[in-house]
Amino acid sequence: MGAYYNTDENSLIINVDRWTINLSFANGRVVSKNLFLVTDFVDFDGNNATKMQPPPKDNPATKPPEPTRRPPETAGNPLSKIRPETAKVGSGRAYAATLYSFRQTFHNSLNAHAPSHYVFPLNREWKTLKTHYGLRNHTNLNEANCIFIVNGDGRELFRSGEIRDNREHVLELNVSGVDKLELIVESKGNKDSDRAAWFTPILSR
Repeated sequence: MGAYYNTDENSLIINVDRWTINLSFANGRVVSKNLFLVTDFVDFDGNNATKMQPPPKDNPATKPPEPTRRPPETAGNPLSKIRPETAKVGSGRAYAATLYSFRQTFHNSLNAHAPSHYVFPLNREWKTLKTHYGLRNHTNLNEANCIFIVNGDGRELFRSGEIRDNREHVLELNVSGVDKLELIVESKGNKDSDRAAWFTPILSR
């Protein structure tokens, strides 16, 4: 059994065997309760990868939007299946899960609340990285402002402009020969509002 408080979602997550109980709070009171079977959540902050599914929101005030498009195809290897050497986020915990943009559902995504920094060992085994990136649903767009960066072995491969909108931006990069892959998000806005994510990053050979 394990438990932690998710500051991003203002909720308490209790993990018991393959089940998770989620209690969401508002103004110091429980506003929703969820029980669900664990599947694809990976907690990078723990000593071992703890897999569980993030809670569905049944509270109308916090329920994620119904996706207007199908999730992107995930042919290849989800980056979240590789254990990162470094996993740091500006708020809450570093984890991979099903996350929501403003319009779409993305599986195997990385919470990247800025400022955030992930380092993945690729061991020069992969050719291409494909990912969406942007801000998660319920982000305050009036205060959020992030820059997304990808480095390979210390060399900058990609740098976005300032991201303040509700779009899912698309990125495809050649990572041939890269040993260490870094995914970085810089905070240029209110750090409490910079709820960034790398949506469904996929590696292919």
